[in-house]
Amino acid sequence: MKYSGRISLRTQLEILRTHLEILRPLPEILRTLPEILRTHLEILRTLPEILRMHLEKLKLNFCSQSFGKYEPRSGLK
Repeated sequence: MKYSGRISLRTQLEILRTHLEILRPLPEILRTLPEILRTHLEILRTLPEILRMHLEKLKLNFCSQSFGKYEPRSGLK
């Protein structure tokens, strides 16, 4: 049988129903998105300070090791 390029009404309705099911949660997702983005932005804003603190701790640990004050953490030798 040769394909005529036409889709039956029943098939079109099934496709439409599937699309509607996919789109149904979209309004709620869009409503919550600004709060999610605000949270992510706040995390990104605090990240430089967290990285600075970690870098400072690494510098202190390195200095301690350089001057013979290094004590290995438990389990590490």
